[in-house]
Amino acid sequence: MSISFTGFKNVSTVKFVDPNTPNDNYMYSMTMQLTDDYDGKDLSNFRKAALKPFTFKYTPLEDNRFVNIQLVKIPNQDAYLCVNSEPLLPNTDTLGMFSVVAKLLKRVRDAVPEKIVVNSDYVCSDEYDNMVIPGHNLRDFLGDNYDDIATDFVRPSVVKTQAGETFQGLEDIMMDYLA
Repeated sequence: MSISFTGFKNVSTVKFVDPNTPNDNYMYSMTMQLTDDYDGKDLSNFRKAALKPFTFKYTPLEDNRFVNIQLVKIPNQDAYLCVNSEPLLPNTDTLGMFSVVAKLLKRVRDAVPEKIVVNSDYVCSDEYDNMVIPGHNLRDFLGDNYDDIATDFVRPSVVKTQAGETFQGLEDIMMDYLA
């Protein structure tokens, strides 16, 4: 088992592109397990932001502390963000949550690859299969391609790239809101 000193671990991500639409129609889904440790209090910060004013709406599950962040972009529509499958729309009440999510994404994007810890018992576990794409089982979703593709979703280079692109999408949403 690896130990995380970053405030997050077991980060996985996937990008969906609808083949029936132009390439600008996509969804990023990034899941990470938040921790409180030497270098970060990400779990505490997330829970604190989730309490204002959403009650438990965005709170990670108590037993596993996973958080899922999705960026959805559909042609001719505004992009939007979801946290734990709940839309996160920009307004004065949600700015704290946007800030926490932005900080998480920036830290993942800027992390050195060795700091992106993925426990070997997490990859290809039932938990992993159900967390990468909330509401879908990854093994069922990928079918025969599972063994070839599943570990790509936790590769640090992929995780860092998609965290950066998701962060850019979040920044664009906030710029539109503030304009």
